[in-house]
Amino acid sequence: MGCTIGNIYVGTLTRADDLLLLAKNEDEMQGMLTLSHEHLAQHKYSIHPMKSKVTHHQEKKGEVSTLASTTWRLGGESMAVDSHYTHLGLEWEKDK
Repeated sequence: MGCTIGNIYVGTLTRADDLLLLAKNEDEMQGMLTLSHEHLAQHKYSIHPMKSKVTHHQEKKGEVSTLASTTWRLGGESMAVDSHYTHLGLEWEKDK
């Protein structure tokens, strides 16, 4: 699970109470969300599904994304899909 840049693993980036998960595909992302939820629940922590978003920032040429039809779950709760988000105070917009 996760991504690599060269030979460096960059699947999960964190700072303070912000968490950024990076995955190669939809199945891997859902697996990371499920695993994160289960691990955090064991330690009495949680990620708020209504304050969290899933975004998709790169597709291979000719690839059809199933992102819009995917139902993302975090601990049984649905998560929003959005092309815009703020991480560590920085604004991100797909295709900009």
